[in-house]
Amino acid sequence: MGTRDQRIHETLFKGLVKSFITNARINLGMEKNPLTGKTEKNLNQAKQQINMLEMLQAKTEGNLNENEKKYIDKRTSKLKKMYVQEKMDE
Repeated sequence: MGTRDQRIHETLFKGLVKSFITNARINLGMEKNPLTGKTEKNLNQAKQQINMLEMLQAKTEGNLNENEKKYIDKRTSKLKKMYVQEKMDE
């Protein structure tokens, strides 16, 4: 795969990860729901988004470049910490 294709794939991968992150943050009540304009919490849905990221990590193990791996690892870890904090605050 050429360098251009690698950059495109990295951008697409980061976009996919970001979509899960955004949905998790919305469900953690950290961002407004763009459909309702309200801040809402749904910790079950947030956990589902985090689980999806963890599954993506597992399924792509060994197939990501260093930047992609750091990107998903750092953000998944941060979301998990936020989720735990929200659960403790319930």
